[in-house]
Amino acid sequence: MNRIFSLLPHNELDLEGQFIDCIQQLDHTITNNSFDYDQIVKLSIFVNAKNNIDYIHKKNEIETLLNKQKKLVSITPSIIGQPPQDKKQIALEVFVYDAPAEEIQIINKEYSGVHYVVVRSQFIKALYVGGITAENIFDSVSHQSKEVLKKMNEILKMERMKFSNVVRQWNFIESILQISQNGVGPKQNYQVFNDLRSEFYRTDEYKNGYPAATGIGMSSGGIILEFIAVSDKREKSIVPIKNPKQVDAHQYTGNVLVGDKNEIKTTPKFERAKAVLTENCNRIFISGTAAIVGEDTINDNSVEAQTETTIDNINALISSQNLNRHGISTDGKTSKEYIRVYVKNEDEIPKVKSICEKHWGNIEALYLISDICRHDLLVEIEGIGKIESNIVSEN
Repeated sequence: MNRIFSLLPHNELDLEGQFIDCIQQLDHTITNNSFDYDQIVKLSIFVNAKNNIDYIHKKNEIETLLNKQKKLVSITPSIIGQPPQDKKQIALEVFVYDAPAEEIQIINKEYSGVHYVVVRSQFIKALYVGGITAENIFDSVSHQSKEVLKKMNEILKMERMKFSNVVRQWNFIESILQISQNGVGPKQNYQVFNDLRSEFYRTDEYKNGYPAATGIGMSSGGIILEFIAVSDKREKSIVPIKNPKQVDAHQYTGNVLVGDKNEIKTTPKFERAKAVLTENCNRIFISGTAAIVGEDTINDNSVEAQTETTIDNINALISSQNLNRHGISTDGKTSKEYIRVYVKNEDEIPKVKSICEKHWGNIEALYLISDICRHDLLVEIEGIGKIESNIVSEN
């Protein structure tokens, strides 16, 4: 199963000093939980960069620092241009695969410069991939999107998997709301990405639904992809979860897609959540969720109101009643284990954090500053939930 830890530096030093602080925290976490560094399957690093020149400089510095940490060089991290909370220079998010060593095999692999992890057990194969980027972050969103989606497809093919095996995907898009030429005329960057994602996804069938996903902005860094893919020999172990309060994103109408009414615009291809019910991973991957009811943003420019609505959406999504409707018996036992929270305006993070803690207590969390995929959205929350019972009915 996945355990996720967020590491925020305690000091106010420079980037190197804050990086070292996070690594010391990681050492402490690994030791206290009796983990091994080989169990780390995904690493995301969030950095405060002013622009792409600053981002490249800081990315190079981080990669140099990582190379000195021999225990972390076996996987390619995603270095993401999203400033962390509390004006920190850097934050780390670490996925650890927590299962008895005799039950799993963890294999490090590489393709086209991307170092990734394969986890095998009796029934499943799980693929953890991060840090998929284009060669030139100054290229158009269209060019970069094609490049990263092609790399993703090639890695899946290497592992004899398809896009339909992806259970969780993260899509980081610099200047996500900006209207750019992109070689196709003026078009929103997020819509360009969605159109190309649809083009790549079209080659496959999705009997278990699309991935759970997040499409989110960055202040710098071009286009970055991360994903988790799973194949399971057993039936009904991967279940797409609909939200009773929201229209499926892949069923949105043209009313909420940005662009000229006469142009062809494809929908975002993701599910509201994906339940993965394997011997070592009874989890729900919760997609990036915002204050959208039906397919419309709630008519309120208050971050407090939007946070409350977002939390209501997530609670409804992973409620026992909703999971039971999808054939998953939970016996009333579902919980949230981790959240990543994107807030548009830095000074509103304390308000958002207070509301999240009011509803969910002292949950493991990371707060980041980022544009959301609609101009009128102020906050977005994603996460991972735990299912205590995973009996799937024959519905």
